[in-house]
Amino acid sequence: MIDNGRVEESNLHRQIIFDTADCGRPKAEAAAKRLRALNPSVKINALDSELSAENTRTLLAEHTLALDCADNFPARRAVNAGCVALGLKYVYGAVYRYEGQLAVFDPAHGACYECLYPETGDERAGACEQCGVLGSLAGMIGAACAAEAIKLVAGMKETLEGRLWLFDALTYEGKIINLRRNPGCKICREL
Repeated sequence: MIDNGRVEESNLHRQIIFDTADCGRPKAEAAAKRLRALNPSVKINALDSELSAENTRTLLAEHTLALDCADNFPARRAVNAGCVALGLKYVYGAVYRYEGQLAVFDPAHGACYECLYPETGDERAGACEQCGVLGSLAGMIGAACAAEAIKLVAGMKETLEGRLWLFDALTYEGKIINLRRNPGCKICREL
């Protein structure tokens, strides 16, 4: 678990692993403490660190799967680049206002995050603190990310691999889009 943020009261509606007593504490440390209290036999490595293009490969190197639940584009791009370089599958989840997204990327067999969202230069557009997020939607997408991760670890074939699920929490409508590798993608085109 990697996060360099601090728990803030303004985030508690969508980051339900924390409570007001955690405000000001490092998120990774507070989340790990809560998860250990729920299940002391779980091994959790919590890093109060920023995920970046420079450290992602090292941090992911010993793992078989990554969950990208980042709330910013630079971290998402770092996870993507690291997973592509290491050949790791990863589960991607994101929320924006009332919309949720979920996908499973397998760099060896299809599109990556950069194929879906090429870098535009305006990476701050759409940040949670600017646009807001329906708090319960974050929990819904987080639970769906966990389900996809469990299915991947268990070797189940019925995953969202190579597909993107778009969910609208206002209408409860959703759709699934098949993803294709962009032949001009600067991250995965060499695979």
